[in-house]
Amino acid sequence: MVKGRILLVEDSATLHMMISNYLQSQDYEVTGAVDGEQAIELAEAAKEPIDLVLCDITLPGQDGITVADKLRLRNPELAVVLMSGERIDPSRNVDSSYGFLAKPFRMAELVSSLTAGLQP
Repeated sequence: MVKGRILLVEDSATLHMMISNYLQSQDYEVTGAVDGEQAIELAEAAKEPIDLVLCDITLPGQDGITVADKLRLRNPELAVVLMSGERIDPSRNVDSSYGFLAKPFRMAELVSSLTAGLQP
């Protein structure tokens, strides 16, 4: 049984593969994107709705906050967890419902963030 449909947006190939493989082993369905443009295209083309976007903040092109905001406009119920090795710039207007996961993180922290994000 699938625990949730995750759109993973991460431009580091190694980290992307590690997160994706782990989440799949934990019964999450994972769709992967390497940048914001691809993430938006995949979300629009998805046959089943995405439950949560797990998005790196620092991406080529659009940053992860902008990508999350655009995806949330299309699906106001979409859960969002942002990831970064840096603090979010306090001058940015970030939706308070977005979760945040500081890199580096343990896989248990990742699952905990996803579980919290997927709660109704």
